[in-house]
Parts: sequence; structure tokens; C-alpha cells
Amino acid sequence: MKKYAIFILLFAVTAFALPQSTGFVNDYANILPDRAQFEEGLLLYEQNTTIEVAVVTLDSVPEGYTLFSYGVDLFKEWGIGKKGEDNGILILMVKNGTVGNRMRIELGWGIQGYITGSEAGTILDKAMPYYTQGDYQTALDIILLGLSDELVDYVPGKVVPRDQTVDIILSLVLGNFPLFVFLVIIIIPIAMSNRCPYCRGKIKCEGDYCTCLKCKKKFKRKKRYAPLIIGGFGGGGGGFGGGGFGGGGSGGGGAGR
Repeated sequence: MKKYAIFILLFAVTAFALPQSTGFVNDYANILPDRAQFEEGLLLYEQNTTIEVAVVTLDSVPEGYTLFSYGVDLFKEWGIGKKGEDNGILILMVKNGTVGNRMRIELGWGIQGYITGSEAGTILDKAMPYYTQGDYQTALDIILLGLSDELVDYVPGKVVPRDQTVDIILSLVLGNFPLFVFLVIIIIPIAMSNRCPYCRGKIKCEGDYCTCLKCKKKFKRKKRYAPLIIGGFGGGGGGFGGGGFGGGGSGGGGAGR
């Protein structure tokens, strides 16, 4: 009986910590006076690109969570992004948060081929001066602008091969894999194949050929390693507009500050 009581208590705490979505912008910390304008803008963005961007502000990170783990669970619970495309993005902002738990960008599987974790981190770094001043709206403006710039080449339904380093790291954690072999045989080839061989810029591939989005040079696509962990989280529906988000998934990719 005691075990059942503990289980029910833990379930209740989790359910309380993961609220239902009220829209694209969920300003639980009441730090976005122009919430309605952000909501309208993200609705238009979704209609034009199919990308679902959810914004969540918090007074504090719920007990038992880090901002990273909370973002992963909330992304899964809401199912941000279109089902089968996993093209969702979750932006988390904590009012007066601590280092590492202030802001986070969580990326769906289908977005990670267009935005790397490093690039997401750069976007957050640009927004950080405004965040530290308490100007959360300007910080959010900068984040949204940075994301839209990175996603200018996004094609609905088309998944660009993403950086698979996260997959390999997860496999290393879950199993016993010699570190030397891991670094030499897997990490280095993957890191090299995800970027332009001429300028190290982002690439866009179609068939057997790739084009660098930076220097515009074309080259033959190299053989890539298949990810060791495949797929994303199966998302649930949200609670706005009668249907919520589309049921996308995330693999924990993104960046936090």
C-alpha cells in the first residue's frame, strides 16, 4: 500500500510540473507583456513553414528537474512539431535563473540537421545580455530571429542529415565501447562529413551530391555512418486550438545557458 502511495505522489508531482500548453507562447512567469504578438507571429510562422515553436517561461525550474531534463520531458509531453517530421522547437526561459538553468533551446529531430547545438548556443549567447538585464522580451526576439535565420532553407517534410555525435555519445554511455576506437573510427569521420571540406560551412545534400550553404561549392557526398540510436520520442497532443501540437519528438538536441 505504501509503494502505491509513493507512486501516486510521484505521478502527481510530475503531472503538476508538466502543464498543458495554452498556445505557442506559455508565459507562466508573466514576463512577456507582448505575449499576444509573439503568439500571432509564431502562428503565422507555423502556417508558412510547418515548424512549431513553443515558448515557455518559468518562475523557477520545477523541483527534481534541470532545465535540460524539463525541456526533454515537456517536449515529449506536448509533442511539439509535426508527427513524422519532428520539426518542433521549444524555447525555455527561467526568470532570474541560475547558470545552466536560465535559457534553453530544445530542437526536434527534424530541425537538428539545420541547426547544430553549437549554433543554438550562439543564439542564446546573443540574447544573454538582455536576459541578465531582465529584458526578457528582447531576449526572446533575438532568439526567434536567430532561429528563423538558421532555418531560412528549411523545406517542409525534408530531413537534412543531422550531426550524429549525440547518437554516438548515447551509445557509448549505454554500452562498453573502447574510447580510442570511438574517437578515431567514429567521431572524426562523422565530424568531417557533416561540414563542407573547403570552408567547414553547413552543407545541404540531395542524392549523391552536396552544396555548401556558405561557399556554394558542390562536391560528391561521402558515405555516412548510420546512427546507432534511431528515432525520437513519441509526442502527445497539446491543449490549444482544439488539437494542440502535432506530435513531434526530440532527442535532447539543442543548447542551454
